[in-house]
Amino acid sequence: MINIFTEFDAACMECASFIFDSEEIQTSYIEHIKSHNDPRDHIFYQASVVLGKTDTTLKDVMEYDQWIS
Repeated sequence: MINIFTEFDAACMECASFIFDSEEIQTSYIEHIKSHNDPRDHIFYQASVVLGKTDTTLKDVMEYDQWIS
């Protein structure tokens, strides 16, 4: 029997890796934050959460939170 949760987790990681590694999405994320939008609203940030790579976006989130304060 296939463990559906293991398969689901693997699929999530594969999708997140595809998004995180996409040059087009990285460019879109950079434009998103340059326009003073919340980094957490972008799919690149969501992929970084799934992959445990929020250190990549932490600086952007901190700057955004300072900017709106």
